[in-house]
Amino acid sequence: MAPDDYPNSLQTTTVLFAPGNEQAAATVAAAFGNSKVERVTGIGEVVQVVLGADFKAVTAPPPSGSSVSVQISRNSTSPPIKLPEDLTVTNAADTTCE
Repeated sequence: MAPDDYPNSLQTTTVLFAPGNEQAAATVAAAFGNSKVERVTGIGEVVQVVLGADFKAVTAPPPSGSSVSVQISRNSTSPPIKLPEDLTVTNAADTTCE
């Protein structure tokens, strides 16, 4: 999916991700406040954000190492998956290059 071609308008900003990308989706969702997080199939390694009518601004992500809490919605064809207990945010600005 290319930018600006999502087929529907949404009321709530939504972060879409494929099974296996839960940590990346949680990290991205942290920058969008109360966004909906939805597991979908067929988008590969991509984490996609669809801005809803409720979108105001991107917020600063929590500091690296902070715990993140998200509620994941899934379409009816996706099996449930448990998020890791040690899920944290990694902010690229907090990572040193070696």
